[in-house]
Formats: sequence, structure tokens, C-alpha cells
Amino acid sequence: MNISFHTGKSAMIAQAKALNIYGNNIANVNTVGYQTIRPAFADCIYDVERAPQPDWQTGHGTYIQKTDLMFSESHFEFTDRPQDMAIAGEGFFAVEDRWGDINYTRDGAFGVTQLEDGQWYLVSSSGEFVLDYDRNRIIVPFEEIDKGTVRNSIDWEAVSQQIGTFTLDTDATRRIRYKYTGEGFIAGDDGENVPDPAFIEDAVVEITGADGTVPSAATITTANGYFAVRDSYGNISYTRDGTLSIQKYKGKWYLGSSEGELILDSDKKPIEVTFRDPAIEDVETAVMERIAVNDEGQVYVRDLETDEAVYKETAGYAVQRDGNKCYIVTAEGEYVLDSSGSRIEVPSREGDYYSVNWEELVTPAGEGEELRQRIGVFEFANPADLTTDDHLFYEGTGTASDVERVVDGSSIKLNGPDSFFAVQGEDGTVRYTHSTSFDVVQAEDGAWYLATSRGEYILGADNQRILVAEANQYTPNVDWDELTEMVGVFEFPNPFGIEALGTNRYVATDRSGEPVACREQREVNGEIVWVNTMDKLPGTLIVSNVDLATQMVKLIETQRAYQLSSRVVTTSDELARIANNLR
Repeated sequence: MNISFHTGKSAMIAQAKALNIYGNNIANVNTVGYQTIRPAFADCIYDVERAPQPDWQTGHGTYIQKTDLMFSESHFEFTDRPQDMAIAGEGFFAVEDRWGDINYTRDGAFGVTQLEDGQWYLVSSSGEFVLDYDRNRIIVPFEEIDKGTVRNSIDWEAVSQQIGTFTLDTDATRRIRYKYTGEGFIAGDDGENVPDPAFIEDAVVEITGADGTVPSAATITTANGYFAVRDSYGNISYTRDGTLSIQKYKGKWYLGSSEGELILDSDKKPIEVTFRDPAIEDVETAVMERIAVNDEGQVYVRDLETDEAVYKETAGYAVQRDGNKCYIVTAEGEYVLDSSGSRIEVPSREGDYYSVNWEELVTPAGEGEELRQRIGVFEFANPADLTTDDHLFYEGTGTASDVERVVDGSSIKLNGPDSFFAVQGEDGTVRYTHSTSFDVVQAEDGAWYLATSRGEYILGADNQRILVAEANQYTPNVDWDELTEMVGVFEFPNPFGIEALGTNRYVATDRSGEPVACREQREVNGEIVWVNTMDKLPGTLIVSNVDLATQMVKLIETQRAYQLSSRVVTTSDELARIANNLR
């Protein structure tokens, strides 16, 4: 009876494990590349008793000796996705995990990922690197979208038809830039000839709007005086347009023109703009809310004497500078802290809490020199030395029109003296120009738009920007057929013996043997070349080979076997109870 107990028990354990295997097969009926697992049962050891005639044996039940992967016939699913691949045979793809270990998979639902080196790599559905026949990672030759990529892909003839043309009203204001081409009076720092700067006695600069706000304009009183401006490429040109702005350059703020250029002083140097420290009323509520206050209304501060963080009463707040940053302090001059004990910085980037200290700019400390004296004014002995450059704009109201466009490389001109392009700066201001060299610029939405060489958007007839490239990370110009040929396929001497790791991955074992690449060298047209010996199907996936009907039958068989094995246990128990009750 003891033997029958253990026989029934071992059978129940084996059938329960088989139930798990069949249930796992059914659960993976939709898993890409899944191979059905089959349990292999074996009988347990035997007791042999010698009798005079004949010998006889008693078994001890069953157990699952091993499991095998079944490479029964499956079918392919066409996905029309170029990254998907299926193997037409009993091969495996090789993948490398993040620890550098190589595993194998039948799942060809591949994707791409980008590493810090900027390269794109082919990866499996679980993020592992797909390897080639030499077990090297496969680089996907995506072409990054940059300015050069976009420019080279533009059909300028087609783009020219999208550009809007306009006629201007009669009161349009003309803004012009000039280049100096004459033989110089003074040699500049870079060796080029520059015009002679006129001093304040000869050319007076009048500033309007200098009342604590941004000055609106500077005007030269003499007829032959010009301002010098420098664009982002370092080119210097001259203008009588003194509309002022503030521009950021190399982390600092400078006096600028209406075109976003830097206005220069008489030494051709940019004029730096200083800012005042913010007053406490300028600090946003969000910053003030960071102040830590206890239940008694005391403020968390850093004590001036002990340098410890303590709660104190305060009569009010102020803003104090420390190096290049400003912080909130109490009226007593102690730094105010947040709940973590850190000082509360008052943001100052992009002029958030600053306004231009025009009083200091107009009258710099210790110099007594007014702003108008710092702006360089230049005059020319021969006005013929000035030639109009590309910086010619009109400001006014434009009306859409239709005129012939002449394309010359990336430069488009209008075949009509009264027709204009519309351009839009970052501040949204729309201006008009006759002709210009065109470029592309990436906007805040990541997309690329047609622009001037100065970075201003070119507008269509509907006054909207002209899109030339979407905000993609890369251009899909990969030859996927060629990439499919690169992907390595490997086969095992005994594929039934590989070990499943999960996430559609397998690893070699002693039973399976080491995998070998499915390719060989052959002579083709007199040359020795590598030839793949197992086909790959691009745009296709191999689906699970689970046969639901077979698995359901196996479930029923397993259930009945489990029930009968449990009956053996209960019957043995009943016999044991009868024996125990003998008197």
C-alpha cells in the first residue's frame, strides 16, 4: 500500500506540471514566434522481486523527464512593416542583452533605438540588440534631419509656388542696409577697411523713449552719418534705421537693431546692456510661496551670526544679489530658506525679473558718458562706396498678389518691381522684401520651415509659415531589404534542447549544442561569396504554432489522469483504514 500511495502522488504531481505546460501553450497562442512545448513523461524506478517462476516488478509512478520545443508547421502573417522579419525554417535570430550575453529568438518584430553615440540600432521587441552573422550589432542607417538634410531635399521650384507674393500700400516704410566697399580710411581689427567714425561734434544721436523703458529709436541728425550693425555671421553693414532692441549674444545682453543685429560703438564693439536688480514686488507669487513658515508665522532663515537654519520673525522681504544670482532675504538681510533649507533664488534668465537699467546705460558709473555718445556713428567721404546688400525690407500692409517667380539655386526673385515676399521674425512682426537667399529653420514645434538666410520665416499667400519637413527624428530612407540580408540567422544541432528564458528568448544548452550561422561560402561567377542558407521574409512575422484543438485534448487527458491518480491515493487510504480496523 505504501507504494500505491507514492505512485498516485507522483502521477498527480506530474499531471499538475503537465497542466501548467499545456496552459502556458494556450496562453501563448498569439505570441509571435512561440514554439509549442511538449512534456516528456517517464516511468519511475521499479522494485524487482525474484520468485521461482517468473520474476515480477512493481513501478513507482511517473514524472516529467524533460520538455521539448515542437517545431511543427506554423504559418506567416504579412504585416507590411519593414522592420518585421520571419525565418522560413527552424532558425533563430541572435540578440544581445544589456549585459552583453547572447540569446536567441524566433520573434522578428524588430524596432530601432538610438544610443548616446547618435547611432540607430536594430533591436528586438524586448529591447535587445539584433546581431548579424558575425554577432555584431546592426546599425540602421537613418539620416538625421538637420538643416543640411532638409535643404538638400527641397524642390525649390515647387516651394517657390507656395511662397506668397504681395503688393504694398503707399505708406510702407523702407528699411535698408548698406555694405562699405570703398578704399578705407582706417584699418579694422580684422584687417579690412572701415569707414571713418564721426564724433559727437559732427553727428548727433538723439534717443527717444529713454524714460526708464526700452528706448524706441536713435536718430542721426547729420545727412551722411550711419549706424554700424553686425549680424549673427559677423558681417558688418551700415544703416540709418535706428530702431532699437535688446539682443542676447554669448550669454550677455546687448543693444540691438530692429533686424536683430548688434549695434556697435565707434570701435565696432557691441554695447552691453545692464539690468537692475528686481524689487520684491517684481517677484512672482510662485517664488514667494516657497518660503517656509511654521505654525507661529515665523520664517525659516539662515542666521547671520551662527549660520544655522532657524525660524525667526521678520519685518519684510527684499531681493539681494550674490554673484550672478539674486535671492530673497529678510528685512534684516538674512537669506530666506525653503522647507529643505535651501536659499530661494529669484529667476533672472531672459529678463524674467529684470528690466533694463537705462539710467546706468545712458550714464555709465564713473564715465559720465551718455548712451547717444556710446553708439558709433560712421560717415563716408564717397557715398558711392556704399552698396545695398540683401538686408532691404519694407514695413507696411501687404495685399496678396500673383507674379512670376524666378528660381536661381536657393535664391528666388520676383519678376515684378512692385511685388514683395512676406517674412516673419521671431517676434511675429511681418515685413516685406523684393528678393533674398532662402534657408530653412527649425521652429519650436520641431518642424522645419522655409526661412531667409537671416532666420526669418517666409510666408505663403495665406500669411502662414511654409512647412518643408515634419518634426521627425530621422528620415525613413533605409533599404530594409538590404538590412534584412544583414540580420543573422542561426540553427542548433538539436533545437529541441534549447532552454526558454521568457520574453521570447532562448539560450543554448548542452542538449542543444552551440548554434552555427546559417550561411556558407560558395563560388558565384568565379568569386567566393557568403550565401545565406535559410531565407528571411521581410514585412512578415511567424505566428505561434500552438494547435488549440490538440492542447484542449491534452488538457482533458491530463484532467482525467489527475482524477484517476487521486483515486489511487484515496483507494490506498481506504485499504489502509480497513487494515487498521482489524481486531
